[in-house]
Amino acid sequence: MEKNPKQSQRGIGDNSSFGEWASAYLDDAVAYIVKLTKKSARLEQQINKAIYGKNNLQRGVALSEAKKINDSINRDAKVFEPVLKGIHNREDIHSGELKGHKLDMCAKSGNFGNYIANTAGGKDFDRTVDNAFYKADIEDQSDED
Repeated sequence: MEKNPKQSQRGIGDNSSFGEWASAYLDDAVAYIVKLTKKSARLEQQINKAIYGKNNLQRGVALSEAKKINDSINRDAKVFEPVLKGIHNREDIHSGELKGHKLDMCAKSGNFGNYIANTAGGKDFDRTVDNAFYKADIEDQSDED
């Protein structure tokens, strides 16, 4: 009996399945997005309290809380900005100042950040980042109108 028949030969990298690591990236991405959307909902609630509060004290307290939540959202979202801008500008994110930003992104966003860092430099991923910046610019212009 033949141990390794031709149709079941092993190839390079076949000891890790796509589903395992892709699932880890997606799980962390979903968790990160859920965290941001929950904070965004709390922010909206505080802004509404600031607008419709019964008196100046309630409006002031709500505005102060909204500012804290907004700062927290910005800290969570801004961790991606220097790395994605570096990818967009075709800079090396694995050395220099961007390396620190990359490590911070990976630490805060887990496997999702690792995926971004590991796929940077690939033509398809770089094109995806370029398209995201293009769409964001168009959306910013339409919001201003």
